[in-house]
Amino acid sequence: MMSLMSMSILNDIKRIGIQIQRWNRNIKKRVEDPEVSFLEKTLIRLWIWLVDTFTLLKETIIEYIEDDAISKAAAFTYYMILSLPSVLYIIITAAGPFLGEETVKQAIVEQISEFTSEDVSAQFDLILHNLSSVGGQTNIALINTLVLFFVATLAVYTLQNSLNTFWKVHKHKKVTILQAIFDRFLALMLILALAFSIGISLVFETTLFAINEFFETLVPDYTTELMHSLKTSYSLVFTSMIIALIFKYLPDAAIKFRDALFGGFVTASLMWMGQLGIGWYLAKVDFTSSYGAAGSLVIVMLWTFYTSQVLFFGAIFTYVYTRKHGKGIRSSSILRRLRGTANAKVPKVMTLHDRIQVEKATADDLPSIINAQVEMALETEDLILHRPTVELGVNNLFDHPEAGYYVVARLDDKVIGNLLVLKEWSDWRNGTVLWIHSLFIKNEYRHKGVFKMMYDRLKSEVKKDDKLKGIRLYVDKQNVKAQAVYEQIGMSKEHYEMYEWLKD
Repeated sequence: MMSLMSMSILNDIKRIGIQIQRWNRNIKKRVEDPEVSFLEKTLIRLWIWLVDTFTLLKETIIEYIEDDAISKAAAFTYYMILSLPSVLYIIITAAGPFLGEETVKQAIVEQISEFTSEDVSAQFDLILHNLSSVGGQTNIALINTLVLFFVATLAVYTLQNSLNTFWKVHKHKKVTILQAIFDRFLALMLILALAFSIGISLVFETTLFAINEFFETLVPDYTTELMHSLKTSYSLVFTSMIIALIFKYLPDAAIKFRDALFGGFVTASLMWMGQLGIGWYLAKVDFTSSYGAAGSLVIVMLWTFYTSQVLFFGAIFTYVYTRKHGKGIRSSSILRRLRGTANAKVPKVMTLHDRIQVEKATADDLPSIINAQVEMALETEDLILHRPTVELGVNNLFDHPEAGYYVVARLDDKVIGNLLVLKEWSDWRNGTVLWIHSLFIKNEYRHKGVFKMMYDRLKSEVKKDDKLKGIRLYVDKQNVKAQAVYEQIGMSKEHYEMYEWLKD
């Protein structure tokens, strides 16, 4: 459940977005005007690009708040801290025989130092140093190893479930033993892939060292800056690839690799930019004075929490981006078959319509309906409604169901559209006509048939009840697009004009 502050932030973001989109629509018309100069058209196109970028960020922030990503990042941080020694142990065990344990440890610390502060990398260095005694006595070494392998998969499994939530992926609720084993196996494979990437990283580091030796003889004054730029670029590319592979293969979803790679690059860039701020903060604050011996753990926990937030923000950004500009994300039937759920009663590919439920609204939907009314008035009429009055109006209808009711469209338990149905008695037909009012569909779900699903539900209701005679609505005369939609679903245009008088 979102807090009141989160809802207020959401409404402010949506209000700003609606106003910018209105300006954007007006400006776009000028690009087609032959009298507009080339320079002005170039500036307009730049403005449109900025608006599109803002829209991506706006929708990402909205999804981030609505999906409660902060709480999920906190849970992931807990499991990550718990699993950290186990994950590092597996990486060293897998890569150590080929590259040498000390070399692998040094490579891990150097890679982490590229995106963290000196305090964090020092704590990782200490953890890696203490891992040498993890095996214990010979008779319990096997048990220790099995426990470490199990614990190591906790964080990856939590990450997988969070990505499924952010990407609106349908996952069969009944978990079989085979499915649970496969999930753990997939998590372990991801950790081993990280170990393999350490080897690739070391090869590149060796290459950079050779390049450094060569350039020091040619341009000694610029070698340090050149090598720093190369190493930063490499770290950015390396991290982008790791995150892209996580996005590609960890969730129960199918996504084009180029979309996953773009999302990975954006996420890695945010991590790189944020390291300056969090590094400065960790350097300025003395956690030992506040937390004592636990200060070192707090440092690692803060860095992990920040990294989790950025990773989840990047995952949600990837979802929004693919929905708008990419190939989209869908549930992966291949992974389901591998996990033993091919025979489960779920569609091979869950379409948007498969996941949407249309039903009468309940009291739990009141906040969503009220927000929709406020947002719709601002978008369509540039009118800022008095929220307490809207709250009273919506609540009063729930208290008087004989006057009408609300219908909502839900996507994964989230309201994405609603409309108001009012009952009007027709003496000519000796029955009730249903009037559609206050229709609102969230911007990202428009032109996807959501209204038609709600309309079909009402139409089915009218056909089943002899006392119901039909459905009516009114529309702005100049809203040609809406008129076309209503005609496509089977409604006919009538010859009536609407008049009104409202008390001040």
